[in-house]
Amino acid sequence: MKMLRCMTFVLLCCAILGCQNGKESKITKKLTLDDILYLKTFDGKTETEIWDQLSRYGADIPDNSTTYQRLRAKGFSIDFLEKLQAFLKKATKAPQWKPLPNALVEAAQKERLPQAMAGADTSWAVVLGINDYRYNTPGLLDLQFAVNDAWAFAQYLLGLGIPQEHIYLLVNEDATKEKLSNVLQEIKSTMAEKSTMYMYFSGHGAMYQDVGYFLMHDTMGTEEELSKTGYPMNQLKAELGNLQAKKLLLFLDACHSAGMNGLETFNPKRTSLTRKEEKPASAEPMPPVAGTMQDQPTIMVLASSQANQISAERKGNGIFTSYLLEGLKGKADRNQDRLVTIDEAYRYLVANVEIQLPSVDFSPNWDQAFGIPCIITTPPEPTEPVKPPEPNVEPVEPNIAKVEPVKPMSTSKWTFQSAEMQDESKKAKDQFEVGQAMYVKVTWSTQQIPPGSRDEITLSGALIQSINKTISKSKVGRNWTYSLPVELLEQVAGEYEIEVELKIGGASQKKQLTFTVIEPTIKAEDIAINITGDETLEYQTAGNYKITVTNTNEKTEDEFKIEIRLNGLSQQGIEDRVWSTVALIKPQEQWTKIYNLTASKLGIGKIIVNVSFTVSEEVLTSETKEIEITTTLDNAANQRKLVGMWSTQPADNLIAMKIEPDGTFLEIILGPDKKELSRSTGKLRIINDQKLMVEMETPKVIDFECRYRVQANSLELLITGQWITYQRIELDSSAPEPNSTGPAALQQRLVGLWGLKQTINGVEALVGLKIDAQGNYVEITIGPNKEELSRNSGKITVISSSKLLIQMQTPQSRKFECQFRLSATMLEIYVNRDWLKYQKIE
Repeated sequence: MKMLRCMTFVLLCCAILGCQNGKESKITKKLTLDDILYLKTFDGKTETEIWDQLSRYGADIPDNSTTYQRLRAKGFSIDFLEKLQAFLKKATKAPQWKPLPNALVEAAQKERLPQAMAGADTSWAVVLGINDYRYNTPGLLDLQFAVNDAWAFAQYLLGLGIPQEHIYLLVNEDATKEKLSNVLQEIKSTMAEKSTMYMYFSGHGAMYQDVGYFLMHDTMGTEEELSKTGYPMNQLKAELGNLQAKKLLLFLDACHSAGMNGLETFNPKRTSLTRKEEKPASAEPMPPVAGTMQDQPTIMVLASSQANQISAERKGNGIFTSYLLEGLKGKADRNQDRLVTIDEAYRYLVANVEIQLPSVDFSPNWDQAFGIPCIITTPPEPTEPVKPPEPNVEPVEPNIAKVEPVKPMSTSKWTFQSAEMQDESKKAKDQFEVGQAMYVKVTWSTQQIPPGSRDEITLSGALIQSINKTISKSKVGRNWTYSLPVELLEQVAGEYEIEVELKIGGASQKKQLTFTVIEPTIKAEDIAINITGDETLEYQTAGNYKITVTNTNEKTEDEFKIEIRLNGLSQQGIEDRVWSTVALIKPQEQWTKIYNLTASKLGIGKIIVNVSFTVSEEVLTSETKEIEITTTLDNAANQRKLVGMWSTQPADNLIAMKIEPDGTFLEIILGPDKKELSRSTGKLRIINDQKLMVEMETPKVIDFECRYRVQANSLELLITGQWITYQRIELDSSAPEPNSTGPAALQQRLVGLWGLKQTINGVEALVGLKIDAQGNYVEITIGPNKEELSRNSGKITVISSSKLLIQMQTPQSRKFECQFRLSATMLEIYVNRDWLKYQKIE
């Protein structure tokens, strides 16, 4: 018997304990957790005796981690805790409906009817699709498109206006025999008498001893187990017949689903069924059978009548579902009345699907004029349907072969090599944060196995969600691996145990794992800093800048130190201000401030924000925003006019000044004999049409503003109350180039490696100082055993011929000026009232 994938579519305690007068306690109500602890601790009851009382009287015990932790602490075994967990879950029935995926709901909005179809608010639907079968018994392989088909059909129903709370989407592990029965019972308790019921199924179907079965996620496909674990088609018809619905529309996509075409289960008085293509010539409606037809819903079944060995695909769905939905949305509307009847849908399928011919059946009281509104009135080519998340299993071509009983061999040889906990990056670890993804990686090797054996892994534990997974057909080989997710019953910190059981060929081996779950901690990536405001500021103008610090961690709060540094900007009249604040930021919340800052220097201004913990002051993360501080375009043009060589002709001396494009200047005063009297360096920056800024570097550092007038061939500066006029000249040898004593030349002479021997705490050490062309330096102190004792880094800038500016970055940020002396082979720096003498090292 072959089990083939057919594409068929269905619209479818408290207890009172006492120890009085030496008598043993009596139980009169359900057992509570305290009752169980009392029975073990004070009455000395065994676990078997306690379980007997639980089974007899029931339990009023919360199914949570605290329950199992208390029982475990009192010495209850893992087996008892697992039995109790299963007992409590069975006793407490959770609602069967689950919210539909957001992606599905959003996609349905794009093709939703402008106005919901009539009766949509009282319509219900159950949509099933199964790709992943838990037990891949011989011939029962996983499918490729069934879940896609189910998603597409649920999306179509939403488009008709059926409330998503009325649509039950059961795919893969949710599509079990028990779950489907529970869903139908839940709908039965809620459904109104005038409701319409849609049901859709896409998955495997099979016939066994003339009985048709839907193969659910947990169905065992062997001859011995099929009748016990499969979902009989007759049972589905019976359960649907018990609903209050006035109309039932079933769309089936499963092998042998044509076995549903006999509807006598719905109507015991009806023994034959009229096919659509065989309806009687008489157009007179059949009279209702007293006591039966008026009490029965009208039913329609549209199914594939032929088995199909090929899982054909069209636009991401099975080919049958693709054409079915295309027709229902509007392409099957032959008479253009904007309603698609089941007859029109059937004819559209027959015309387009060659590899699977559909069948359609109606109950005698079916309303032949019933039609579904067209979602697309002028049908275009169908768009790609929204797809569910890709499953973890590799898609396979369905090939349901004849189910043969498994005859296990008497011997099997295999080794359970290891089981280890891993995080989402597949890195082995035994400590996780609350909410972090966790996995168990199982490794084994096989030497000899019985034919038809399956590799089966079970994860169990008192405080975790039990998982049982039948993977695939067993094979002989080394180092087979498989990873399973670990889910906690409650997301709380604590110590956890897992029992990993591997079964192959009827034999079983187990391993125990322990791991720890801790409260989540905040990391650098959890802190986001955002600085917003103008990218450019005009010199001496102000702008508002918003600083936002966000704690993106979903569970943890902390207190942070937020430090703000300014460079080239002023706040409240203070240039280059540095200040900090402390803020408690809760999960997914922000700290926000707006500051009014003024551009105080031309060039690049900076806002630097550092965020650290208040306790350790460890900087978690930092962010810098650069702001270009400019003058107006007219000022920039005037700045360019300064470029060139200028000179004066006083009676007793000559002032020559060379200005570069960036405003850098060199000014030399020569005496009557061409002897250099003084030299100045610095920068000239235009402020506005009448003022410029002079930033002197030598002979001493000084900044001042002065008035100016610039023409094509003359530059006038008002200095110390007197206008000095410069004439533009060509380069003149009478104004010599800078000699080697200027700051720039001295800066270049610092470049290289310098060494100093020192005695530190009675131990002789070598201090190496390496300086590059930009003044960046690294100072490393090495002890006698070549070990590194300390390391400093920073920047050295020559201010004048005798003074340095040192900006230290480590071990702590410092900025200070000091004297220095420089020769060809020695650099001397005056620090801490002592001259440090570094020798030049080649």
